[in-house]
Amino acid sequence: MAKFRPAANASAYYVDANNGLDTGNDGLSPAKAWKTIAKLNAATVKAGDVVRLARGSAWSETLRIEPIESGTPATPIVFEAYGTGDAPTITCAADLPAVYIRGACITMLDLRLRSAKIGFQLGTESQNAILAGNEIVDVGIGIYAEGNGHGFFSNYIHDLHMIRNTPAPGDDYGAEGIVMTGSDMEAAWNRLVNCIAPSYDFEVDGGAFETWGSGTLKHIFIHHNLADNVDGFMELTNNIDDLVISHNLIINSVGGLGFHMDDIPGKNYTYTRVRFENNIVYRNTKVLKAAVFTFLGSKYGQQLTGSDMIMRDNIICCNRRLTYNPEALGSRFVHDHNVYYFTNGGWRPGHHRCRRDPLQLRPRRRRHHPEPAGIDRRLSIPVSPSRLAHQVAKLRFPEQAVYPHPKPKAPCRSSHQA
Repeated sequence: MAKFRPAANASAYYVDANNGLDTGNDGLSPAKAWKTIAKLNAATVKAGDVVRLARGSAWSETLRIEPIESGTPATPIVFEAYGTGDAPTITCAADLPAVYIRGACITMLDLRLRSAKIGFQLGTESQNAILAGNEIVDVGIGIYAEGNGHGFFSNYIHDLHMIRNTPAPGDDYGAEGIVMTGSDMEAAWNRLVNCIAPSYDFEVDGGAFETWGSGTLKHIFIHHNLADNVDGFMELTNNIDDLVISHNLIINSVGGLGFHMDDIPGKNYTYTRVRFENNIVYRNTKVLKAAVFTFLGSKYGQQLTGSDMIMRDNIICCNRRLTYNPEALGSRFVHDHNVYYFTNGGWRPGHHRCRRDPLQLRPRRRRHHPEPAGIDRRLSIPVSPSRLAHQVAKLRFPEQAVYPHPKPKAPCRSSHQA
């Protein structure tokens, strides 16, 4: 967070819903703060400007940043909180976004957004936005990101609701944490909790992440996030090239990753350079439907060309099906050096897969420690999400130190990473 903040003594605009005035105040100091978001929207901020919103303030209007209001990589426009108390809060109507960003190089810190259709909406004109340290609650979609080059860090997105939920078939949507429709995006250290809601069409709907769009999304990096009680970790409905999902903790989820391939009439999506590595998955043991990895094709068991995926060095607890229709990728679905634990017994794994209690690891020795009866022993040790979460701080997967698999090319690292 510190790397995104301006200097404490930087000149800034100030907005205070409790003590500010729109008439007579110039907004250039806490003592002369403006009162409303409407007054801030009427001003034109420029590269290098800082906007500080008073803690304890609450507004019921959309904060808008227009295309003319753009920073540069060296001089972004930064919005942050000041003072003491609760985070500055924007509550909007159910059909509006709380914050709508159309400019470039905009940084948003410390806000609380609630009850809107969308928390942060990034328009097609937006570039290189940073959203960090925000709380987004009771919205239909937490972050809806068009444009390119965005970074989403350390946000708390939780308790989402449906945007549309009607008895008519096929029109329900909502309860999505982060939706990406552009390229060169990174999401890390976010908490996505209760991204799930009842649906007429699907029983439940929602999810932590989703990508979709008509073009090809490139260089998406999703790492070190917590997804707890979500409908699925990620649904993909578009072409993807270079997607890395690593070091995430996914617990109490209904599903995992769902790839739409040619199941939608007139569409044929491909997914290349997809890597799912070093994640911990503890699927909701009460859910008897779906799978951790789902490849949706028009014909079950038919191999489709053009897609590939590596699944490696993960710990996965599953009560039912690990994959649905993996034949869609055929030999281009590489899965090795994973630890599987099936709560219902599951199936006997192949020679390169290990199925056992995932807590029977010795991270200090950087190697697995099998049960005496061998890796195919049917285990009955209860494993709870809290125990798995406790292990996250301990587990450091060796990747190359132990396993004799080839080192892949480095994933996309955006400019947001230190």
